[in-house]
Amino acid sequence: MVNQLAIATALGLSTATVSRALRGRGSHDPRTRALVLEEAGRQGYRLPQRDDQQDDAPARVPAIAVVLATAHPRHGDLPTVALRLLQGISARARVLGLMLHVEYLTRDADGTVPDPADSPALRAGGGVDGAIVIGDVPAASLGALAKRFPLVRICVRDPGCQLDVIGQDDVAAIGELMAHLRSLGHRGIGFCGDGTSRSFINARAAAFQQAMLQQGDGPAPLVNVGRETLDAAACAARVAGFIAQGNTAWICIHDERAHALTRMLRERGLRVPEDVSICGFDALPTPHGLPAMTTIDWPFEDLGGEAVKRVRERLAAPDEPLRMVALPGRLVVRESTARAPSGSGPASELG
Repeated sequence: MVNQLAIATALGLSTATVSRALRGRGSHDPRTRALVLEEAGRQGYRLPQRDDQQDDAPARVPAIAVVLATAHPRHGDLPTVALRLLQGISARARVLGLMLHVEYLTRDADGTVPDPADSPALRAGGGVDGAIVIGDVPAASLGALAKRFPLVRICVRDPGCQLDVIGQDDVAAIGELMAHLRSLGHRGIGFCGDGTSRSFINARAAAFQQAMLQQGDGPAPLVNVGRETLDAAACAARVAGFIAQGNTAWICIHDERAHALTRMLRERGLRVPEDVSICGFDALPTPHGLPAMTTIDWPFEDLGGEAVKRVRERLAAPDEPLRMVALPGRLVVRESTARAPSGSGPASELG
């Protein structure tokens, strides 16, 4: 039977605490109320009507906007990562009884993103109580939105913007990839970016350098990171040069870059994984004709769900300190990594 006792038992709380949380009465931790509401929704419990509510005046349902900056205007064309995030957001919003409004920001031909602050739904009084932001959105726009309602960022830390962030544990993920490659005998390991300077790229590059130093290794090759902006062919040429020096394993910033690097190295006569091992992030589908990529699979559905939960907590306690949550990923070993070629290693080790 679904009742307050069942909710209290599931959460290890008293029925009095559950009752107060459901009615929004008394002084209690807003996070406790969020947990109670989530469990109530999961069990299908119907919230009690507050004393000050009239039968013909139902309570207003809070609405959360999802601001999604994308180059894909149609939902069916959205990248795998965005779709998984939206699935997690939708599932958690349903449990918490929240309405969702999705605002697509499609980049122009020159890469310009429309200002979400100009959207009617996102203006003051537009009906939105909080927002979740996915993708590259100008910092000025984020600042304007954050003055209107609680704002939570997914995966990206924006310099100069004080926001809650639900992201990934890049340090642990890099450590898992490094341990896997070293277990295969690779000692010369490099890192390949995509020529952009987004915060998660800088974070992964820094985590890679930190891991190399902790292993007692000297500076490792970084390609297409920081101010270096190379196209796919030039990037592959740089990587091939380092492979010739004994750097036989490469961690790419994401699977899309790893797939492109695999193609370009193949055109230069280098085989993956026989000559060089390559791995990435995001567990994207493998393009036809390429080896399945060893990768870090992030819990994108959980990231989306945690973002909704954080907005809900912010609505209950607007003055609560900002929080940054980093969820761990899962190493998925596939076909793109193999034992290091015999006699391989960085030039400093080979002498």
